[in-house]
Amino acid sequence: CYDHRNEECIFLSTSLGGTGHIDLRVGKMTFDLSLSNKKINSVSLHPNGHTLATAGLDCEVNLWDIRKFTGLQSGSKLKPFTTQISSRSINSAFFSPSGKNLLTTTMANTLDIISDAHLQNGLIKNPNQRIKHHNQTGRWLSTFMAQWHPTATNEELFVVGSMSKPRR
Repeated sequence: CYDHRNEECIFLSTSLGGTGHIDLRVGKMTFDLSLSNKKINSVSLHPNGHTLATAGLDCEVNLWDIRKFTGLQSGSKLKPFTTQISSRSINSAFFSPSGKNLLTTTMANTLDIISDAHLQNGLIKNPNQRIKHHNQTGRWLSTFMAQWHPTATNEELFVVGSMSKPRR
């Protein structure tokens, strides 16, 4: 994801559970840390500029304070300040444009909306809203990743693909 604090920087994730930050102006990694033992499918930076959400095959959405990443070496043990656990892997977790809500797409066939996740600590037991949604795309289609509409002002507009027939 693009780093909205600086348009010439990006966050990335790897299939080995790593997360990095690259400054494209100089081609330098600001940090490269292992945050999971399994593939991280998505990263999203909160509008506050210091909360990073990661989601992946470990069936967890984790929220990290990236201010604590400064000066850490690869292999450092880090703990997220907030975690949500799913019964199946998580395709994506994205903050809304205002940062009020976190939208997750899971292989447990749900879309979860968590309000003020960045203000919580510990385990998030239940989302504020859970929407049943058929997310099994099979092996020939890319996985669904629900996304917030970038200019919606009411915090209720997001889009996601559908496997239902007829399409809705």
